[in-house]
Amino acid sequence: MSSITVQTHDGEVFSGETWESILLQFKAMNFSEPADLAALMAGLSHRIEVASGETFPSENVRIGTYADYGHELANVGFLRILEEDIDD
Repeated sequence: MSSITVQTHDGEVFSGETWESILLQFKAMNFSEPADLAALMAGLSHRIEVASGETFPSENVRIGTYADYGHELANVGFLRILEEDIDD
């Protein structure tokens, strides 16, 4: 069974079997009530841009899959991956 556990920059811990399930949890906790995961990812990207002063995602950032996006959130410091054991 796959398992992913992450901790956000403000200390909240989320666990799930897939990156999609992690992002769905972020969506459920988001007060802006994004319509779908694409809207959530756009909103998170905007908040990271505002906080860091840098454009995210850039043309060099891969966000083609939920896992790619989760890893990019870790790369920019929005979250820390505590565990990632994915079944192939």
